[in-house]
Amino acid sequence: MVDNDPRLKLWAIAVKGYTDIEINAPTAKQDWKQVLTLAQQLSDMKWSNRAHGELGIITFLESDWKRGAWLVGKAFFEASSAADIGSEIRYLQFLGAGLNEVNRQSEAACLLGYWLPQTMYALFSSKTE
Repeated sequence: MVDNDPRLKLWAIAVKGYTDIEINAPTAKQDWKQVLTLAQQLSDMKWSNRAHGELGIITFLESDWKRGAWLVGKAFFEASSAADIGSEIRYLQFLGAGLNEVNRQSEAACLLGYWLPQTMYALFSSKTE
């Protein structure tokens, strides 16, 4: 069933990727590469950006924190411009935690102090249909 429905397959692999990133970064990396490929085939910019962001998190976990931070930052701004609030919050949290991890607490506080209120306002002011 999943093999015949590319959107369902993308979603299923993404769910696996969100789980794997917590326990096995190399497996998660393969999951998110598959999500990226499917998203590109489907011309789904939201999922393509999410895959890039998750691959950025994995890059950070693999100790390339500069590139990882750049990839997650790019994904954050793409999510913000696409009004993908869930991704904004996820990537903002990782950017703040990443800055804290490399002893840049004042920059983390500045980042979160500026963006978090705007993101939360967008979340609670968005209309649901």
